[in-house]
Amino acid sequence: MIKKQKILSGLTAVILSCVFLFTAAVPTSAATTGAANTANPIVEISSSIFNKSTVSSEEVYLEDSVTITGKSAMLDAKKCQYHYLVKYEDTSWTTLKAYSTDTTCVWTPRSVGTYTVCIKLLSPSKIVYKKFFTVTVKPKLENYSVISAAYIDTDDSVSMTARAEGGEPGYQYAFFSRKEGDNSWQTLSKFSSVDTMSWMPSESGVYEICIKVKDQKSKIVDKIFTLNVTAPQKTPAEYTLFIKAPVSAPYLWSCELSDDSIVSVSSPTVSDECDFLNATVMLEYRIKTLRAGAAAINLTYHSYSGKTYHLKYDVTVDRNLNLEVDSSSGDYFSDTIPEITQIKKNFSITVENTVPDCTWHCSVSDPNVVEIASTANDDGIVTYYLEVLRPGRCAVDLLYTSKSGTIINYQMVYNLNINDDLEVETESSDGYYMKNSGLPQFYF
Repeated sequence: MIKKQKILSGLTAVILSCVFLFTAAVPTSAATTGAANTANPIVEISSSIFNKSTVSSEEVYLEDSVTITGKSAMLDAKKCQYHYLVKYEDTSWTTLKAYSTDTTCVWTPRSVGTYTVCIKLLSPSKIVYKKFFTVTVKPKLENYSVISAAYIDTDDSVSMTARAEGGEPGYQYAFFSRKEGDNSWQTLSKFSSVDTMSWMPSESGVYEICIKVKDQKSKIVDKIFTLNVTAPQKTPAEYTLFIKAPVSAPYLWSCELSDDSIVSVSSPTVSDECDFLNATVMLEYRIKTLRAGAAAINLTYHSYSGKTYHLKYDVTVDRNLNLEVDSSSGDYFSDTIPEITQIKKNFSITVENTVPDCTWHCSVSDPNVVEIASTANDDGIVTYYLEVLRPGRCAVDLLYTSKSGTIINYQMVYNLNINDDLEVETESSDGYYMKNSGLPQFYF
């Protein structure tokens, strides 16, 4: 028995000598051992024989928590202390919890990438046993779904596009709706690989639309939208007509309508435009559409010399309250009869076009409110020029796809509100846009 104890003592001495030599040859950084130095350890060694610490998972998703459990295989384990540290890729060590008898530490990663977790076990004999884990953090499941508009008429449908990123690819999508005040959801489409659908509400009201995305690990993320559905209410369009009148008597033009329930004409206002050579000013008449139908606008001017000038415009208003001049005739101060033109305001949107073999598409939910006038492409910047035609609400949908049109890469939907002065306000926006790039820019 005495001989066996001597042999064991000799082996212990050899092991400790090797440990001291290893420690002297490979120093540990101050960032890693700062807390341990305060406990005055004799030596630090990597060992999973005595250090049985664990982590709850070595592969997690961003913002998921990792539970680190300190555990000792020593007989006097209750007297051991634990120091928890983490290092992100090539950065320095960060202390999660300094030396204490706490056997658990909960840590939540804040970045995607690879982390090294270190648990230091300080034994009563002042020897530190270290154990390391590599924890991989993946992007969490994100729901970037969009709907085509926040406001629609009862005779319109809303388009829904589901989009997921992160998590475990192999996504499925489901679509639901419910009217304001209802407790239960109506299933529009069960989970499947189909990522788009259209839906027309049966009646007016405020609805919630829920688009769910699910990954291969059955993780589900919801996204809820508010959809306002109203009975069709066509907003009148407004037009302008400029005609000449003598400076001395600019208000001698008179206006008569064949049907004032179809269009209305405001009293004329004198514009800033003057022709001093001919002693005339320009009068502006504002014409507003009221309902569908045909009407005649008659303008008459009686001069002091007894000459009469007459202008007649035969117009048709369609069901969308757009006015079209069918014919114009009469006697005027010149051979050219003044034109009735729609009052408009303009704005533009610029987007980056930097991905090869991809192209932008722009559409509007109500072309009677906003229409796309033209497009320009200059050195990777696409500019859409739009015209505001009347008050109302309209959504602008920007879609970036492959040239085949089959792969949706980026999509942004802007819900616009246009007031009576045709000023545009962005009520809300939603979608998924290219990372590290500026969002589409609006210029009003």
